[in-house]
Amino acid sequence: MKVFDALTWLGHWPFAFLAQRNAAGLARHLRAHGIDRALVSPLDAAFAPEPGPANRALFRAVRGVPSLEVAPVINPAVADWRDQLQDCLDRGPVRLVRVLPSYHRVVLTGPAMRSLMAECRRRGVKVAIQVRLIDERHEHHAVSLRPPKVPALTRFLDAFPGEPVLLSGVLRTEAATLTAGRPQVRVDLAFVEWLETLRTALAAVPARQVVFASHTPILETAAAPAKFARARISPSAKRALLGANLERFLNA
Repeated sequence: MKVFDALTWLGHWPFAFLAQRNAAGLARHLRAHGIDRALVSPLDAAFAPEPGPANRALFRAVRGVPSLEVAPVINPAVADWRDQLQDCLDRGPVRLVRVLPSYHRVVLTGPAMRSLMAECRRRGVKVAIQVRLIDERHEHHAVSLRPPKVPALTRFLDAFPGEPVLLSGVLRTEAATLTAGRPQVRVDLAFVEWLETLRTALAAVPARQVVFASHTPILETAAAPAKFARARISPSAKRALLGANLERFLNA
């Protein structure tokens, strides 16, 4: 089965000694764990209010590495976000952009976010909300960042009824609440951990709304495919979660 990873990163993280790979090295690392293709975003953009330089560096880095597809970070809280988006679209095919509300102080129901959603809809680009980058209990003591809470995410989703959105980095209970009655929403499995993870997750979230994600290098890559190794789910559900769901979402 072909595996398409919804969440990987290249770049630096100031609070941990993460593996420093170039794009080719990331692709080799993912292949070694059975991951054929991946969306990749610039980790350096997290602490940069203007993510343009990090996006541009990532586009240059992945040139010639066809298994990596750039999912640039856009910050709608800064005035030039339209220029950011246009620059990314000019540099290569972009099917998804990633928004980091906690790190960029993005108000999910604010006018800027509404404008970004409308512009992405017009351009045929999907939006992913990065709910958390790391477990908030492990944030550096000098950084008071917290992920958006479920009520705020609910208000955001309800402000855009029917709009396809990927929620990345949600917990198991958050995934169940946020997908209920919202068939257009997708969630990834990066932070979903429980006894018999997949059976537990799919008991609460329809299989077609779930996508595979490793969150490399912030999380251990091997943990993501391990969730599938002995999962007691149907082959068709496994194929959907490992890649087909993400591909359909991006192309819808």
